[in-house]
Amino acid sequence: MFLYYAVTLIIMPVFMIVFGILWQKRPPDYRNIFYGYRTRRSMRSIEAWNKAHNYFGKLWLISGILSLITAAAAIAVFFKSNYFLIIYTVAVFIQLCAAVVPIFFTENMLKRSFDSDGAAYSSDESDDFK
Repeated sequence: MFLYYAVTLIIMPVFMIVFGILWQKRPPDYRNIFYGYRTRRSMRSIEAWNKAHNYFGKLWLISGILSLITAAAAIAVFFKSNYFLIIYTVAVFIQLCAAVVPIFFTENMLKRSFDSDGAAYSSDESDDFK
């Protein structure tokens, strides 16, 4: 049963790291409804689509690495503890937050960078993660 918990703690951070790298290096070629960072703001223009993937990818890479470290620490330190299920639940909650919180930062960046039609503002001072 421990192996199940260990694997489930590792899957999400690895997923975040892989997609973080992938979306930074090569975002989906075109806007679609099946794959990618798909929100109304990101799908308004190809520029917004690419910038959202680059920014979100960087945030997910950082979050994924931190989540992986947290998961590895939880597994290494608490695997024989009576409190492992509590620690496991806390670690899963932390991973959920690490996966969802970057959405808010990305949407805020898109709101500052693009108008309601998806056109970039003339002086893009919000290029946070060049």
